[in-house]
Amino acid sequence: MKSKTHNKSPLTQLRSVILLAALSIAACGCSLDPDKMAPDAAASPSTWTTGHSVRVMDVTSGFNNQGSFFGGPAMIDNDQFKTALVLTLKKSNLFTDVSTDHGDVDLYATIKSQKQVDSMGVFQYTAEMLVSYKFVDKSGKEVWSASYESEFSSTALAGATRTLEAREGSARENLTSLVQGIREKWPREAAAP
Repeated sequence: MKSKTHNKSPLTQLRSVILLAALSIAACGCSLDPDKMAPDAAASPSTWTTGHSVRVMDVTSGFNNQGSFFGGPAMIDNDQFKTALVLTLKKSNLFTDVSTDHGDVDLYATIKSQKQVDSMGVFQYTAEMLVSYKFVDKSGKEVWSASYESEFSSTALAGATRTLEAREGSARENLTSLVQGIREKWPREAAAP
């Protein structure tokens, strides 16, 4: 008795290879990186410090923050933004210490909104972000607060890359504004002794 072998048609094999390649790219390329959200400290060196240590509290969202989901835009989640915020403040050298456990002022950050603008007919993706920041001392008194809107556009060829670059860039621009705002507007009388 002869056994029959079933050969897949070349078209079916090609589809399988394309599907496997697409899933591999999607799995590897759809993760936002907090390191890429933190601005480079060398861009704006400073010798001035607030004289305070800061405890970065959990980041909250003022909207339905679902994070990334398959087939939809990559959204920055609260933990990713908190990680980028801690990295940014450490690089800035504006505080004597940056921690998630202790500090003489607490930093509360709230992501108020994240939006996307997909230009029709153009390979450009623009991400927008609005974040509010508030520093509070141990007595509960507000030391400094501000909100910053930011946006960043990407024209990368791959759609997933374009989305990620725009999201990471909008966070990086927002955190750059935060550092600049602290340098320019932190109350000098609030400096620690």
